[in-house]
Amino acid sequence: MALAILCLFKCDEKWPVNEELLNSGSTDISGSWSISKVEQNEIDISDNYDFNSFAIALNYGNGLPADFSIITEAPVPFLTSHSTGSWHFDNELYPSKIYFVNGDTAISIIDQPLLTTGSEELHLEFNLGCSDVSYVYYLTKNSTL
Repeated sequence: MALAILCLFKCDEKWPVNEELLNSGSTDISGSWSISKVEQNEIDISDNYDFNSFAIALNYGNGLPADFSIITEAPVPFLTSHSTGSWHFDNELYPSKIYFVNGDTAISIIDQPLLTTGSEELHLEFNLGCSDVSYVYYLTKNSTL
């Protein structure tokens, strides 16, 4: 009886595997990014600050996240108060968080999968000390000439 049950549930079929995804390197979001939209607690606050003057450059070294720099002409609420520092992912192949480091560590949740290389849009979700107030920054990659 046990042998009959085992034969019934035996499966020779292999599950399909995306070999390219297994062999891929780290997610590359290097470049300069500008804010296209900001939500605070799911309310669009894009017109409340001068978000147009904000840009963040995410740089890589040896194929891995290395340093960042922020340029802004007006104060903008962002998850780190530092204009430079280092950054890294929680997982290089399947990142779900970005860590910005300069003395203190600021953590941002990535609001969408970054499984494609060269993505032109980045969503960062974070709070600034109060868990009741959340922000989602919609960043667009700046084109390079």
